[in-house]
Amino acid sequence: MATEDAGGTSLGSKVGLARDVTGYAWRLALGSLLGLVLGFTDTLVVAKHSTEALGAVAFGAAIYELPANVLMGALIAHRILAPATYRDKHGDGLLNITLPLLGGGMCFIAIVTAVGEWFPNISGWIGSEAIRYLAYRSPALLFEVAMAALTISLLVRGVKRAPVVCSAVVVIVNVLLDIVFVNGYMGFGPNGAAGAGLASSVSSVLGAALLAVWLVRVAGWSITNFHRSDGTYAGWLRLSWPACLSAVLDYGGALLFVELVRLVGDDSLAGLRLGLQFHMMLFIVISSLSNASLNVLGSKRSNDARDLAVLIAEVKPLFRACVLVCAVAAVPIIFAIQGIFRLDSAVFESAVLMVVAVAISAPFAGYAYLAVTELRLLRNTKIEMFGNVLATWCIQLPFAYMMAKLGWGNMVFFGLVGYWIFRMAYYRVALQRYYRL
Repeated sequence: MATEDAGGTSLGSKVGLARDVTGYAWRLALGSLLGLVLGFTDTLVVAKHSTEALGAVAFGAAIYELPANVLMGALIAHRILAPATYRDKHGDGLLNITLPLLGGGMCFIAIVTAVGEWFPNISGWIGSEAIRYLAYRSPALLFEVAMAALTISLLVRGVKRAPVVCSAVVVIVNVLLDIVFVNGYMGFGPNGAAGAGLASSVSSVLGAALLAVWLVRVAGWSITNFHRSDGTYAGWLRLSWPACLSAVLDYGGALLFVELVRLVGDDSLAGLRLGLQFHMMLFIVISSLSNASLNVLGSKRSNDARDLAVLIAEVKPLFRACVLVCAVAAVPIIFAIQGIFRLDSAVFESAVLMVVAVAISAPFAGYAYLAVTELRLLRNTKIEMFGNVLATWCIQLPFAYMMAKLGWGNMVFFGLVGYWIFRMAYYRVALQRYYRL
C-alpha cells in the first residue's frame, strides 16, 4: 500500500513521476550535449583549415542563429499541446505546426540566395565567405526544425531512445563530412567555410529522415493523426508568438552583453566565452527537465488547473537536486580545466568569476524554470516572454553597463544573477495572481 504524505499524494506516485521525468530529461540533455560537442569539433576542424574560414563560419553562424532560434521557439506550442492531444485523440499536430514553420525557413533560404546572387562580394572576403557558408548551411534550417518537431512527437508516444541515437549519428556524420568537405579531400568540394555549411545540411537531412522513419515505422504515426488534431492546434500561434518575439529580443540582448564585456577587455571576453559553456550546461539541465515535465505532466493531468500545483510539487525536488549538483560542480570543474590546459591567468580569473555567477544563479534558474513549466502547462507563454525580456533589458544589461562604466570590470558577469532572480520572482508572483483569479 502506497504511503501518503501530508498533502495526500502517494509516495509511490511521487517516485513514479520523478522517474518518468528523469527518463525523458536525461535523454533530452544528452542530445543537447551532443549538439555542443558537434559545435566544438566543427570549430576545431574549420580552425585547422584557416583562421579566415573560422571567422566566416562565426559570422555566418551568428546570422543563422536568429531565424533558427525563432523557429525553434515557435515549437513551444507543439511541446505544450502534443501530450494532451495524443492522450485524448491518439494524434498530434505535427503537420499543423511544422508546415508553416518550414515555410518560414524557406523564406530565409530565399533571402540568403538573393543576397549571394546580388551582392557576391558583400563586406569583403569574410563577408562573402560567410554568405557562401549560409548558402550551404541554410537548407539545414528546414531539417533541424523537422528534427525538433519529430522528436517531440516521438517523445509523447513514449519513444525515448530515438532522439539520442539520431543525435549521435548526426554528430558522427557531421564530423566526418567536415573533415572531407572543409579540407576538400578526395576531390570533394566546396571547401573552407562553405564545406562546413554543406556538412551541416547533409547531416541534418539524414537526422530528419531517421526520425521520420522511426516515427512512422516504430511509433505508428500516420496522416490520419493530422485530422485528429485540427481543433486542438487551431490556436497554436497564440502560444508560439511570445516565444518567437522573446528569441529575437534575446538575440539582441546577447549581442549587446558581449559588446559590454568586450569594452572591459579581451581577457574578460575570452573568460566569458569559457564561462558561457557552463551557463549553457545549466540551461540544458533545466530546459531538459522542463520539457520532460511538459511531456509527462501534460499527458497525466486533466484540463482542470486545480490538480497542477500537486503535480508540480512532485517534480520540484528533482529540479532542486539537479541545479544543486550544477552549482556545486561548476567551480571545481573550472579549476580542473585550468590544471589541464593552463589558461592565461587573466582569462582564468575572468572565467572563474563568470562560473561563480553561474553557480550562484543555478538555484534561482531552477525555480524559475519550474515556474515556466507550470505556466506552459497552463498554456500561458506571454508571462514567460515578459519575464525574460524584462530580466534581460531592465536588469542584466543595465547592471552590466553600470559595472563597465564604473570600471569594475568582471563584475559585469553578476548581472546574470540578477537576471535569474528577477525571472524567478516575476513568475512566482504571476502564478500567485493567476491562481487567486
